[in-house]
Amino acid sequence: MINSSDCIKNLNKKGYYSSDKILTKKDINELKKLVQNKLKENNNKYFFLADKKLNNTYINKNKFIYKFENLFNQLSKDLKLKNFSKQKIYKVLRVIANNRNEKESHRYHFDAHLFTVLIPIIIPNKKNTNNGDLIIFPNIRKVTKSLLINVFQKILFQNSITKFFLKNNFLLKKKFHILKLKPGNMYIFYGFNTLHGNQSIDSTSVRATLLLHFYDVFSHSRLIKINRMNRLKKEQKIINKNKI
Repeated sequence: MINSSDCIKNLNKKGYYSSDKILTKKDINELKKLVQNKLKENNNKYFFLADKKLNNTYINKNKFIYKFENLFNQLSKDLKLKNFSKQKIYKVLRVIANNRNEKESHRYHFDAHLFTVLIPIIIPNKKNTNNGDLIIFPNIRKVTKSLLINVFQKILFQNSITKFFLKNNFLLKKKFHILKLKPGNMYIFYGFNTLHGNQSIDSTSVRATLLLHFYDVFSHSRLIKINRMNRLKKEQKIINKNKI
């Protein structure tokens, strides 16, 4: 287990923390098997699986998920977060393949949860720069309880115009980190506070990551829940279309 105080220091100072002390070789192998099986089911095309769709997978097994529950709980205790024991991990398996590689690149966004853990499963290793490296603009906004402010910030940053300026480094210069992801490591950052996205991905490559989100800032918001449900429905339509 990692030292939570060291983790928090890095989150506050650098904006992220990376460790190879949590995942085992078995974890990585099982996650790769899961991705490969799901890729076959989806004709080797893009898919996004979340929440209940991952219930009967290795991701939801106690020996795997307990490690991250313990991590999140310790961080929440150290930060004195309210009612964290009532929160659950929101799991997302995101696999980008050739049919959507460009569309899924440079999609900068804020998460709804305070903590985001990113676990690389399959990462391209091309000589060019199109390996889907993670880009983060750490801690550029504060946690807010105002849903209106949250929506405004998302509209401001999560649009095609801002995407263009961020992609070409015309905004927030020198405020970002580029993280070259390595399977076997896990990366944690404040997903709610940190604007993030991935660089371009080679059109012939697959990029598979597991995202674990914790501490939903607007856990009681009906609007956020509806928006999340609509996202899942949209992703399911993409999967159904890819299977045809």
